[in-house]
Amino acid sequence: MDANTFERKLLEMVFETDLPLERGRVAHQLSIPLEEADSQLDALCSRGIIELDSDEHGNLFYVYPNRPAPAPAGQRAMLGHASDIADRAARAAHRAVTALVERDGHAAGPPVLLDGAAEPMSRPIAALASIIPGGGHLARRQIGLGLLWMVAVAGTYVAFWPAGIALHTACALNAAELLPPKKKRR
Repeated sequence: MDANTFERKLLEMVFETDLPLERGRVAHQLSIPLEEADSQLDALCSRGIIELDSDEHGNLFYVYPNRPAPAPAGQRAMLGHASDIADRAARAAHRAVTALVERDGHAAGPPVLLDGAAEPMSRPIAALASIIPGGGHLARRQIGLGLLWMVAVAGTYVAFWPAGIALHTACALNAAELLPPKKKRR
């Protein structure tokens, strides 16, 4: 087994299990001879990727610095599904927002400030108001759209925070009218 493949498989073992990193266990898990496990582990140790340690009985084992504790098996399965749930939630929110925009459009007139002034709100102010999801839309008097963005972004943050950040950014860009307009079908 080449060094890159060994390192990748060892990292899978480090991050997906709580098995001790000792030569026999590594050789067994990766289906390689003990001598190969020894030489590969020594090479990683000399590069500073793992460290050699021993217990009070003199048993040698390797340590991956700052190795995180693995999630319980049921939780690992749930984490795998979390990104699927977040994807579905983001797509549903996008469909809902798109349907609302297509239904209402911007026919309600020019965006106005919260105090009801007839001047259009500037794009930077709308984007800044979107620090609170939907705030830019609410400030532009697009109440339905603002509330929809608020619920969609909050739900996505709860389901999967990286997708929440992406949707929150899209919300701010939409409030500031920086997203490219959708082409209408004929």
